[in-house]
Amino acid sequence: MRFKDKILFVTGGASGIGFATAERVVAEGGRAALVDLDGGRAEEAAAKLPGCIGLAANVADDAAVAKAVSAAAERLGGIDLVLAAAGH
Repeated sequence: MRFKDKILFVTGGASGIGFATAERVVAEGGRAALVDLDGGRAEEAAAKLPGCIGLAANVADDAAVAKAVSAAAERLGGIDLVLAAAGH
């Protein structure tokens, strides 16, 4: 399992390439923080993947991204992988 015990932080994680990447990481033993402008959508997407969380952040707002990074690290125990898949 390539991603065993790894944590992915992915912007644009509620759909498209971001969600597909999170699916792959989870299928190979990891977990993910799915970050999206629409927090409800991020939470719904995360609920489909075991051990994952959904967070809201606007990638154009540095403070919002920093807050999401901190929340993901705290709730999941760190961050090992990052994918910036959100439009900006």
